[in-house]
Amino acid sequence: SRRRHTRFALARGLGDVYKRQLLNPAAPLLQPSYVYLAYQHFSGLHKIGKADEPLTRIFQLEAGGGEITLITTIRFSSPALALMWENTLHQTFADYHVEREWFQLTEYHVKAIQNLAKSLDGLF
Repeated sequence: SRRRHTRFALARGLGDVYKRQLLNPAAPLLQPSYVYLAYQHFSGLHKIGKADEPLTRIFQLEAGGGEITLITTIRFSSPALALMWENTLHQTFADYHVEREWFQLTEYHVKAIQNLAKSLDGLF
């Protein structure tokens, strides 16, 4: 089922992040960076993205047209870790990909990402 696939993909992604961190322990910790989930009201699509300042990024996206709501963020200690997690989420929800970083997600997917955010926020 899609739900089981989503859980396995998230777990696999977590393992991949641990492996990358172990393979490169000297990676510098730079500034905090975030993975975010946002919703565009006009299109009904969700954006999974990475930004050092998520609210600023949302304002930039809104300037392009349409109201966007920031649903959740996950804080990471470096842009590299945030990028790894952004890629993991993109791979996890590849079946729902529409274009670029935009996805047609269900309420179940949104809740899964929100739960992940609660678990991971500030952990890495």
